Amino acid sequence: REGKALMDKIDPYYDELGNLSWVHTNKWPVFGEDGKSVEGIFGISRDITERKRIETELIDERQFSDDIINSLPGIFYMLNNQGQLIRWNPKFSEVTQYSAVEILGKSALEIIAENDRLMVAERIQQVFQKGESFVEARLLNKNGETVPYQFTGRRTLLKDCMYLVGLGEDITERKQTEADLDNQRRTLQAVLNNIPAGVQVFEAPSGKTLLANRYAENLLNRPVEHDLEVGKLAETYDVLCYGTEERYPTNQMPLVRGMCGETSMVEDMEVRRVDGERVLLQVIGAPIKDAMDQVVASVVIFQDITQRKQIELDLQRAK
Repeated sequence: REGKALMDKIDPYYDELGNLSWVHTNKWPVFGEDGKSVEGIFGISRDITERKRIETELIDERQFSDDIINSLPGIFYMLNNQGQLIRWNPKFSEVTQYSAVEILGKSALEIIAENDRLMVAERIQQVFQKGESFVEARLLNKNGETVPYQFTGRRTLLKDCMYLVGLGEDITERKQTEADLDNQRRTLQAVLNNIPAGVQVFEAPSGKTLLANRYAENLLNRPVEHDLEVGKLAETYDVLCYGTEERYPTNQMPLVRGMCGETSMVEDMEVRRVDGERVLLQVIGAPIKDAMDQVVASVVIFQDITQRKQIELDLQRAK
């Protein structure tokens, strides 16, 4: 009516059954002979219901995808094949303290502590070459503060272009726990090294050595085999029955009895050292149980009683 074309108008349409359809329309005025007065309207309409359905599904899928990404407890990031950030979640902005404008197109390496950048760059390249990778590195925020993170990456292909998608998890607490455990282990090792007897702790049921003190190594005159299985202990350490060449029965060893929940002591076990000397041992074994009363390890304490045994024999002969 105003003599202007109406382009790309989209309207809902309901049929006699109430079913919704969508129509795309372009309309142009038809002018009279004077070229000014509008005498009619010419229009072209087409049904775009299927297109609208697909668009709605895409919007819903995008919203669903965004909801998942935004609900992740860690940081989410997506990089192009140049290592630039093209998508992220709100947690990413919160942690790095950069705005969306500052993040878009930024190199991922700019949020990594300088000393860790080479390592992270290698892992990013590994993702694009092999499909996935992970790395522990320090995240560097806008204020120059660093936080230990574990970053994961997986390659994905969208519209013939490769991208990296991944998650970052703050591992500050885990690192602190590991440091605390390491300090406890060092303290325990220092305590064990000052005990004037051999001490070994064996994992149950494998029999692998978890801890051993220096006295044990000196007494055995050989390094402790940490990955040795129970069945090979007697052979490896040349453990014999007192006064014989017979191997000491594995099931009678205090460490094995400790794994069965039994506390025991023996004084008939000899070890033939590398130099050929035989040492008679007193060995005490006991189970180590967890909070559920399950045996998780066996501890043995042993000492050289060769001299004491010799004195006892000399006294017996004197009588």
